[in-house]
Amino acid sequence: MSTKLETLRADVAELYRLSELTDRKRIKDVLSIEAKKLETEISQLQSFDAEIKSKPTSSGPVKRCFDVRLTSYGWDQTDSTVKIFITLPKVETLPPENIICKFTTSAFDLTVKELENKNYVLSIKNLYSPISTEKCSWKVKAGMITLSLAKNSNSTWPDLTKTDKQSKKTPQLDDDADPAAGLMSLMRQMYEDGDDEMKRTIAKAWAEGREKNSNMNMNF
Repeated sequence: MSTKLETLRADVAELYRLSELTDRKRIKDVLSIEAKKLETEISQLQSFDAEIKSKPTSSGPVKRCFDVRLTSYGWDQTDSTVKIFITLPKVETLPPENIICKFTTSAFDLTVKELENKNYVLSIKNLYSPISTEKCSWKVKAGMITLSLAKNSNSTWPDLTKTDKQSKKTPQLDDDADPAAGLMSLMRQMYEDGDDEMKRTIAKAWAEGREKNSNMNMNF
């Protein structure tokens, strides 16, 4: 680019030199117009060159971050507040804008970006009771993030979420009911509340039970 600029500057100088050699106004005007065009081109090239030089050069390949879903945390409470404790080594080294927590009345989503090439996410839904989003906050300390969830009303939560409460329910047998009927009721309840593996196990047990009863009736 420097060679082109030098050539343009030489052309401009030559146009002005020729303009000084002639006494005819029309010729002077034509030469002056051409010189102005070249000066405009020179100015544009200089601006472009300065912009290129001002851009930082890449120091290496761009590092990619991958998401990590957090499942380990601790929690405690008072009558008015629930505290969530998340341990993340070196989290205090991040700029504040890399740590974001969004609160709703029944959930929160914590995102920690670009911590040693990882994006950490903690998402808790279906909180046990509503919270006041405008009063919720978070703090970053050495190796830890603490979330403060403000309860809508003073109370004690037996669990952090309603899901935790439901998972602790155990099937109940009616002491006064027929044992066989009670067992069937228990099996149905376990089947409805169980995961896919539990459902397959119960279905297999039912099928084997029906086959056994059928064989006994035939032998009789």
